[in-house]
Amino acid sequence: MNHMFRDLLEVAVAYALIEAALWTPRPQQFWWSVAAMVWVLASTIVGRKRFRTLGLGSRGFRDTLWMVPGALAGAGIMLLAAWLEGTLHPLFGSRPALVHALLYLPWALAQQFLLQSFFFLRLERAFDSGRRGVLAAALLYSLAHIPNESMVLGTLLFGLISCDVFRHARNVYPLALAHFILGLAFAVSVPASVHHNMRVGLGYLRYPN
Repeated sequence: MNHMFRDLLEVAVAYALIEAALWTPRPQQFWWSVAAMVWVLASTIVGRKRFRTLGLGSRGFRDTLWMVPGALAGAGIMLLAAWLEGTLHPLFGSRPALVHALLYLPWALAQQFLLQSFFFLRLERAFDSGRRGVLAAALLYSLAHIPNESMVLGTLLFGLISCDVFRHARNVYPLALAHFILGLAFAVSVPASVHHNMRVGLGYLRYPN
């Protein structure tokens, strides 16, 4: 099978399953999510890529680490602006804030693996271009957050930056930490009436506030 066709097929199936999970109610949503996870993991295992190629080794860690202080600076600006504007608020949900934050960390890592280690690597090879791969992966990531406009714009910006950083220094760990820091800052700085408690897909429409 032509590698371009195979890469694009794997991307298309994964994206379709993710969209199905985002746009279906429970309990169907759970099973679509499981199907997407199984497809991504199975495709990754069959592809037999090394950990360092996937960005899961030590390669590129130091070269990517600058993203963490960069994210801290960005988060600080968001928090300061929110404090001055009076929009600073607690995290949404009934869980204690620390538990909520800690649960977000593995979710941030999972998203960066999906964005860089799965989508970007395949799109880069399919288009035979790192820059096109960056643009395509960031667009897919951003469009998955429809109809939440603030999330679409935020994820497009972060998707472009993180994919380009990954293109030069293949490591997802600092990118996941940056995602974690910026995501939490965004959640408590931007009014819930704007980011709708970070909901996307069907959840955004069912719970608009």
